[in-house]
Order: sequence, then structure tokens, then C-alpha cells
Amino acid sequence: MAAEITRDAASARDLDELLKRASNLILNRFDFYHIGIFLLDNNKEYAVLVASPTEAGREMMANNHRLRVGEVGIVGRVSATGEPRIALDTGADIAFFNNPYLPNTHSEMALPLKVENNIIGVLDVQSTEANAFQPEDTEVLYTLADQVAIAIQNARFHEATQKSLEEAQRTSVSYLKEAWRLLQTHEKKIGYLVSDNAIRPLEKFVSTPNVNQAVSQGEVVVEGGDAATLAVPIHLRGEVVGVLDIHVPAGHDWDPDEIDIARAVADRLSLALESATLLRSTQRRAEIERLTADISGKISSSINLRNVLQTAVEELGQVLPGSEVVIQFQTEQGRKKEVQ
Repeated sequence: MAAEITRDAASARDLDELLKRASNLILNRFDFYHIGIFLLDNNKEYAVLVASPTEAGREMMANNHRLRVGEVGIVGRVSATGEPRIALDTGADIAFFNNPYLPNTHSEMALPLKVENNIIGVLDVQSTEANAFQPEDTEVLYTLADQVAIAIQNARFHEATQKSLEEAQRTSVSYLKEAWRLLQTHEKKIGYLVSDNAIRPLEKFVSTPNVNQAVSQGEVVVEGGDAATLAVPIHLRGEVVGVLDIHVPAGHDWDPDEIDIARAVADRLSLALESATLLRSTQRRAEIERLTADISGKISSSINLRNVLQTAVEELGQVLPGSEVVIQFQTEQGRKKEVQ
């Protein structure tokens, strides 16, 4: 039974769904008065109720129900010690917390959720009957708590991994787009025209309804008949950065194979642009670092202030021809003027 519950719960897609499914399955299989799953907060100060299929449990979660670790109730004790605790008669257990949301509780079992001796939460089970927990039920619940703890840890690891991958993807996409923008500004090329097996740079932007539609919608635009054209968007990590604009003799009707081939060419071009962009960006960064190191080396080799300034200005002038360089020092008089 424990393996079945764990298997069903572990099929959940995220941590919240896992907790909901696990608590529901335990309640349905054992028919207890109340089931609650508590997780420790980041500071391990409180055990926070995060999943419960009962009406009382839902009300408690709506009110942010939490118990201080080591101080409040059986759950608080277990979350501190990591040792299971069973109250077969809650009226006689000094650690029992008389919860107004659960007035009919007469037995309670709290089992630690642990992974490699690290307490991450508590599984809380309550019954309306005294002496409700039989040895066979207790053994199954012990096993179940261990397996649920492992499933929770795995779900947390999966979520953390997914977040890291998504963040890395966002950073990569952002870097690539910025590198493409900078290189386009530097290259100042708007495209190329291929005709009669010859290639030459475009001298002005091509603006037609089909090209504009392919750019704005990011979809292939097909036109046959007298003005047979095919406009295929070129993507760079989800963003349209260009268009493959194909013109054929009038009267041509595009078949699906031709359109698929054009899409494949655009995809290959996208990959080639990505690789070329990253390579050029890396080369430019290496060149900037080399120039910076060269300038720093020449400046640091001078011991005279005037020579240092002269070297800095000359080197910057070589890197940025036609520029004007001003070096100004902040004096005490200047600071006073800023304050006034």
C-alpha cells in the first residue's frame, strides 16, 4: 500500500501537486479524521501546514497555520527532535495541542519527514477514536513518511534544476540578442542579394507586404501566381532577425516540399547566425581585454604623472580615432561648488 501511494504521489508534476496528491491518497486509503503535511520554513523556526485534504485543513492553510518548532504541539516536538510521537489518548498527552479547528481529535500520530537525517517536515495523522493506530497501520505510515520525504526532496531538486536551467536559458538568449544587436551596429550590413549564382550586399531595406507580414507574425508567407514569392522568417532564439525573401518566375505554384526546403534553409541559417554571432562576440571581447591590458601595462610602466596621462590619452586616441579625451581631477574647490 505504501509503495502504491508513493508511486501515485510521485507522478505529480511539481511539489504542490505532490503534496496535495500524497495527503489525499493517505486520507482515502486510511480514512482518518485529518491528514496534514507540514514543511519546515527556511529558518527552521516553524512547521508550516502546506497540504491537507480535509475542510479543517483547508481553513488552517487559508489562515497560514504554523507551529513553532520544539514548542507547540506534537508536530512542534517531532519537527525538533526528528523522533515519531504517537498520542493514543490526546487528553493524557502533555504535548498535545488542542486545535480549535479539530475538536474531535482523540488520537494523533506525527511522523518526521527526513532525508539523510535532515528534518524537512512532519506527517500529521489524527483520528476521532482513542487508540486508533494499530501496529500494522503504524508500520505502513512509518514507511510512507520516509518515501514521501524522499519524493518531496526529489521534487524540490527538480524544481531548483528547472529554475536554474530557465535562468541560464534566459541569460543565454539575452546575451545572444545583445551580441547580435552590437554586431549589427558594428557591421552595418542589412543583408545580401543572391542572383545568378552571385552574391552582393543589399543597398537598402526590402519592404513588401509579404516581408513585413513574415517579420511581424514570424510565419512563412506564401504567394503564387504572377507574383510568386516566398517570405520565410529567420529566427534567433525566438526573435525574428531577418527574412529569406525568395522570388521565382511568374505563374509558379509552391508545393509543400519547396516550402519545407525553404524552412529548412532558414533554420540552418539561424543556427549559422547564432554560431557566427557567438564567435564574433567572443573575438571582440578578447580584443577589448587585450587592448585594456595593453593600455594598463603602458600606463603602469610610467612613474611620472604627466607621462601617465599622456600615455592614457594617446592609447585611447588610437583605439577611438577622432575622439576627444578630457581627464579632469576633482579638487576641493570643485566639491565645494557641487555642494552650493
